[in-house]
Amino acid sequence: MRRRQHPHHPARRADHLPRHRRPTRPTRRTRPPPTHPPRPHRLANRRRPPPPRPHGITTSLDEATGALDLAAKLGFTTPVLHAADLLVFPVLLRDRDAITDLVTTVLGPLATARGGPQPLLDTLTALFDNQGNHTATARQLHLSVRAVTYRLDRIHTLTGYHPGEPTQRFTLQTAVLGARLLGWSAKAAPH
Repeated sequence: MRRRQHPHHPARRADHLPRHRRPTRPTRRTRPPPTHPPRPHRLANRRRPPPPRPHGITTSLDEATGALDLAAKLGFTTPVLHAADLLVFPVLLRDRDAITDLVTTVLGPLATARGGPQPLLDTLTALFDNQGNHTATARQLHLSVRAVTYRLDRIHTLTGYHPGEPTQRFTLQTAVLGARLLGWSAKAAPH
């Protein structure tokens, strides 16, 4: 003999609800979850409206492609890039000899550091991204504040430039941006 369930029992309650209000059963996944996060879509826009001719479409495409290339070299992660925000970087690259000379003169001594120049360049990049805040820089790099201070002292010893002084900070920041644009750290790393 089948036992009658109480009207407020959960199994009974769902049968009396209209179909659109019934609880759904969890469905089983048919595909395994992706092993890597999906790449975000990136978008770059022009500084000014394109000319009305077909040449304007080509110019717009070239400008957007250039902005995306610069963003990839510099490690920008924002989903929308405005070409006007990136105008300074082509200026840096316009005189390739000058920026190469600046990078090798200012950052060249970092190539002799133990472990190569990349950890020190990462420290400078994080410091500039955090407006000179050592605590935020340490947090971003997953280091202690003492380690960041040690790296900055090491940079000052090797290069003679101190990131805390305004003119030297500008020189260092420009050299670091140039190094990222030129891919200098990979060329300068000891093999």
